[in-house]
Amino acid sequence: MNKRLPNKKCSTCKKKKYLKDFSKNKNRPDGRHSQCRVCRSKYKPSPESLKKNRERLRVWNRFKISGFTQEDFDSKLKEQNYRCAICGTTDSGRSDWCADHDHKTKQKRGVLCHKCNTGLGLLQDDIDILCSAIDYLKHYTK
Repeated sequence: MNKRLPNKKCSTCKKKKYLKDFSKNKNRPDGRHSQCRVCRSKYKPSPESLKKNRERLRVWNRFKISGFTQEDFDSKLKEQNYRCAICGTTDSGRSDWCADHDHKTKQKRGVLCHKCNTGLGLLQDDIDILCSAIDYLKHYTK
């Protein structure tokens, strides 16, 4: 019995190749990338361009979500002496500094480290919950 492997055409070099010449991609209907492995490695973006694009995306998302322009953000961070507005650390945490804003009014507040920003978010920016957390900690700190 003669079993032939199905062929696929590379979107870049336009050559027909075996499926094994294409990397897996579960998001595609046929389960393979549209570019062959050779073309994907040849046209892979440089680490420098990836870093530049990542930074550009971070700036755009910060503005879109919190309303902070890069100038606002830099100014606020300088005003806070490059420290978190809550805990005062100079370490931003596992990612870059976070632009804090009120989710209801969209008002810009300050720049926070990752931990403080996550803490506020998990406590729903709710003053009553924060006060309850303080009372809880006071009760068990003796």
